[in-house]
This record gives sequence, structure tokens and C-alpha cells, in this order.
Amino acid sequence: MYTRILAAALSALILAGPANAAVFGTTTVVEDSVTGYVGAIPTSSPAIMVASDGEAAFQPFGLTFDVSDAIMLNESWAPDPTYASAFGANGWQQAPNTFIWYLAACLGGVCENGDVVEPIGKWYFTAGSGWNPGTQSLLITDADGAFSDFIGVANDGPGGAATITFQSGGAAPGVPEPATWAMMLLGFGGIGLAMRCRKSAFAQVA
Repeated sequence: MYTRILAAALSALILAGPANAAVFGTTTVVEDSVTGYVGAIPTSSPAIMVASDGEAAFQPFGLTFDVSDAIMLNESWAPDPTYASAFGANGWQQAPNTFIWYLAACLGGVCENGDVVEPIGKWYFTAGSGWNPGTQSLLITDADGAFSDFIGVANDGPGGAATITFQSGGAAPGVPEPATWAMMLLGFGGIGLAMRCRKSAFAQVA
């Protein structure tokens, strides 16, 4: 019985994520060090295309200027208002007369490969709560395996609507911080201690 309780607790910790979020799995792709990466979020229908920069001038989706990252959505997607600060002159911008959103090659006067923190952009699906439950999140790594970008797919938008989150740079999502590991270990220790005390109590009764 206690083994099942421990297994359930471990599963809950491993699978825990943001409240009401349903992530449908992750596909990893490798970004070319020069030409970057351009491709669809796996299984998305209609296709949602994303672009991640390499070292060369990067003008995906027919853009005529250098960008760092971009995503090509459609009329059914809108910026999540809770991420409003991520959009604007120093963040995600929409190319005129398109559904293309991009991060400029230079943000706040700091250009690519400089010490710049690119904002996380998030959009939600406006045409109902569903989109494509089989859609996979996309993890983009450099050729050496280092984290480059994460395009997350979940159902944590308004009314359970599908969302797309584009995180460029920073720490790879889903990798617990040291403090999180410490809390998890403390939790495991507590479960183990409780089971041991309970077992000891049963032994004394017997």
C-alpha cells in the first residue's frame, strides 16, 4: 500500500506543471550554427512555423530585415494580455499586414550574442478552447546540445484555450532549479520518515 502511495507521490512531482496546463509532449530539433532553424511546431494543423537564428543574417518568412527569432501564426491567435510587457519596441513585434511575430536582432541597443534577455512571448487560440491536442512542444538546441529556444504548447489560456509560448534563451524549461531539487528531496525524505514511523508503530502493536 505504501509503495503505491510513494509511487503516486513521485508521479505527481514528476508530472506537475503550471495549474490547468496540459503539455502534449516535446520534440527536440537541432539548430544549424549558421543558418539557424525554420520549421513547423510538430503536428500543428494548420501549420504554425517557428524560426530560430544562427550566426548569419536571418530573414525568415519573407521578412526583409535581420531578426533573432520569429513565429508565423494565423488569424486565430492573439497575444496573451498577461504577457503584455513582452510585446513592443523592445520585445515581440508584429510585421505589418502579416501574422508574423518576431524578435529584432537588436533589443534595447544590444545585438545578438550580447548580454540581452529576450522576453518570453505567449499567444492564445481565440477560436474556441481547442486547437490540436496531439500537438508537440518544440525544444531547439544548438549543435553542441545547449538550449536555444522552447516553443511550448498547452491548454492554459482563457477558458482552457490552447496557448503557444516562445522562450528564447535563458534556462531550459522543465529543468528544476537547485531550490526545487532541495524541496523535492525534502519531500521524499518526509514521505520515507512517515512510512518508517508508521511501520514502527505497527510493529509495536503486533
